[in-house]
Amino acid sequence: MRISWRNRERLGLDVVKGDELIFHGTSGESQKAYFHNVSFKIGGVQHKAYIGFSYEMKSLPYGILGQDGFFDKWRIRFEYDKENVELKEVIKR
Repeated sequence: MRISWRNRERLGLDVVKGDELIFHGTSGESQKAYFHNVSFKIGGVQHKAYIGFSYEMKSLPYGILGQDGFFDKWRIRFEYDKENVELKEVIKR
């Protein structure tokens, strides 16, 4: 579920005008992300989430920040060797 750098701009976002956040990943180095409210479709169903974009994560196959609005609503399975990501909606009872 990687959004290429070219496609981020295709979303119509001026990425660096988002809400700025300095975070530390597994490298321990400070990195900068810019957050935007984004609408997207999964399986034809419209969803909204507050999504962070970071130009400092270009070399990583998956650059996913935050958990509210996405990881709390979806069960995600990464098959890195197959370049596959499976999403299943979490049904709250």
